[in-house]
Amino acid sequence: MNKFAIFAISAAVTASVLAVPIASQEIVVSPRAATAFAQTVEADLGVQLQRVHFVAPSGITGFTSVRFQCGPDGKARNIATFGGTGSRRIDQLGRRAVARLTSLTPQSYGIDEGQLIQANIIVAPNDKQMKRMRDKLERAEADRLARSPREKAVLALTMAGHPVS
Repeated sequence: MNKFAIFAISAAVTASVLAVPIASQEIVVSPRAATAFAQTVEADLGVQLQRVHFVAPSGITGFTSVRFQCGPDGKARNIATFGGTGSRRIDQLGRRAVARLTSLTPQSYGIDEGQLIQANIIVAPNDKQMKRMRDKLERAEADRLARSPREKAVLALTMAGHPVS
């Protein structure tokens, strides 16, 4: 059985979520709080990706964007695939890992429990394919942000890794 090995982790916290309150929020999230929350969730997501025992055929490449919100019980709710490269296996991996998150306590960071979060998960067998998927995801994220001002309020996290034996 293959495991999901994380070899690159980066947070992409949209700048406008830090500067402008969301219409439904009465608070403005500080950059430090949003970054700390993102780092906590990213670390948890890395653990959960390991735990879902991602099994993939050799050479699988793609990404998924999974959206969710933090429920009052600290669990992810409204989990849905938002976009990606169309790999059902990678989409399923992302939804399963998000459903298992245990670190969703945004209130302790001053973030609304209903904050919309997007986990971008990249899977590639080698560095060349990883770069290609990162470039593709960057274009998709730029398009997403250009489509609507509301998209700038989404807290986006990016995880990158590859399945290993």
